[in-house]
Amino acid sequence: MAKRISVYQVKLEKIKSYHYEYDQKTIRTPHDVADILRHYFENFCSTDRENLIAIYLNAKNRITGISTVHVGSLNASIVHP
Repeated sequence: MAKRISVYQVKLEKIKSYHYEYDQKTIRTPHDVADILRHYFENFCSTDRENLIAIYLNAKNRITGISTVHVGSLNASIVHP
């Protein structure tokens, strides 16, 4: 008798846009990223877990999007590229 295997697909879906004015139009330093992530965490990550966040940039290092890729446990986010 054949066993069934479930097949899943993960899709990236835009859930909302928000306006966050930051001084730099491009990402140049780690400090720029820290400011953006601080604002993202305050408004979109209401969890006590580790989060892996992806920031999407275009060729000119301008942000085109941001998303939470993985939510881990209390003290770790086990992910592999």
